[in-house]
Amino acid sequence: MNELVKKYFAINNNIQLKSDFEELYFSHPNYPSLFSITDSLEALGIENVAIKFPKEKISELPDIFLANFDGHFVLVHKNNTEVRIENENGENSKLSISSFVDGWNGIILIIEPKIFIGNDVRKSKSNFSSFLVLFFFVAASFLYFGVSSVQIFCVLISLAGVLISILILKEKFGISSDIVSKICTGQETSCNSVIKSGNRKIIKNVTFSDIPIIFFGSSLFSLLLDPANAVAIIALLSFFSIPIILYSIWLQKAVLKKWCPLCLIVSLLVIIQSLPLFYFQSISMPEILGNGYYSYLSFGAVFILWVFINPLIEGKTKSFEKVNELLRFKRDINIFKFLAREVSSLEGIEYLTGINIGSNDCNLNVKLFLSPSCGYCHSSYSDACSLVKKYPDKVNLSVFFNINPENLSNPYLKVVQSLVAIQSESGSKAFEAINDWHIEKMQLDDWLKKWNRNEISENVNDEIQKQYDWCFKNGFNYTPVKLVNTFILPKQYEINELSYFVNEFGDIEKELDSMAVSS
Repeated sequence: MNELVKKYFAINNNIQLKSDFEELYFSHPNYPSLFSITDSLEALGIENVAIKFPKEKISELPDIFLANFDGHFVLVHKNNTEVRIENENGENSKLSISSFVDGWNGIILIIEPKIFIGNDVRKSKSNFSSFLVLFFFVAASFLYFGVSSVQIFCVLISLAGVLISILILKEKFGISSDIVSKICTGQETSCNSVIKSGNRKIIKNVTFSDIPIIFFGSSLFSLLLDPANAVAIIALLSFFSIPIILYSIWLQKAVLKKWCPLCLIVSLLVIIQSLPLFYFQSISMPEILGNGYYSYLSFGAVFILWVFINPLIEGKTKSFEKVNELLRFKRDINIFKFLAREVSSLEGIEYLTGINIGSNDCNLNVKLFLSPSCGYCHSSYSDACSLVKKYPDKVNLSVFFNINPENLSNPYLKVVQSLVAIQSESGSKAFEAINDWHIEKMQLDDWLKKWNRNEISENVNDEIQKQYDWCFKNGFNYTPVKLVNTFILPKQYEINELSYFVNEFGDIEKELDSMAVSS
């Protein structure tokens, strides 16, 4: 179902979230269920609806949605008279409304569109920078060697070939691409099945799917190094590649029965690149081959470079899959429940006054006992704040302190005293002050200059003492102390990983409470 969701993302312009979705989806303990999809979408902040919809009201559904048809999820494109459904393998079929309704069990998934302009701008700037670098090298080559229409023609074809080759490699390595999703969408098209079928190795670390990037990449380099002679060599190689192209077309038509638009574009570019051969009819083949020193050097360099790069990319994709398997284990609710340990004694915690961040009416309440001198407290506080910001209606944060108020030689005691005093004066100011310490990481003198309270009341010192005593009673002689509702966060988990369970933490808490009572 992942491929269908990615295509749905492309349609709804959620283009920047596909890789994040895959990481959450593949690592979800309930993968590949519908719940794993909706839970992953919600973790990304994407509005979605998964319900059983009345069949008779199908006309009220949007034009595009995911539906369970004949026991499998499909991407549905609906109009007034018919629907086109696309399955996970990219196969398309058209049905009448009534035929679709007969096979549809009423379950749908609708994803709301969302656009991330900031990320698009950054990506556009990166692409523009790459274009400028490439343009510089092409311009430098033409200025040094001279320019002809044939050379410009061949450079443009090679550039197009490199771009298409990159798309083929993305499909080979399973890297999502909006362009591929749009080009390879059709009833008789499947770039994935054709490209993956060509993964038989020619030699170690090189498959048929790697040939386009090697060919067009080396062609481009040779044109920049020696354009006059490279044109003839490239045209000659392209001409002798035509039998392989014909075999590829026959394979797609007769054997695989699926077309790969990317492969067909590559084939067309190779044929076009062979046309300049007729321009060199007056030159003999030995003469063409004898002047191809830079072309041979380029082909050899690109080939050797790819032999080393290819396994690195494959290793990274396999590592990604392995990490997802481990995350799936970690995201298992049963594992979390098993590792969660109840606080020895909660008595008195309700009387502690902390710095409260977020809504009070939440299923997930994070309590942190921090110390200003603790470096690890910075990251714990930052992660907890990020969690509250991401789930403002579901997560609450309360900050307390584990510091001995009688140790007057501790220079950081003034920070805690000032924070507790500010909290008693104004809660909003306390949030700003603690952010300056743990988020902005201001130096002690600078922070005290801005926030220090010279007069500390007995109530402030009493509050610090109560928080310290509570930690001492429970054996918390360290910081940060990280509590989740009434339980200690397992050491195997970080605070930001609570996002895995935020949607169902109410049920987890009830079960943990029942376990504690029974024990």
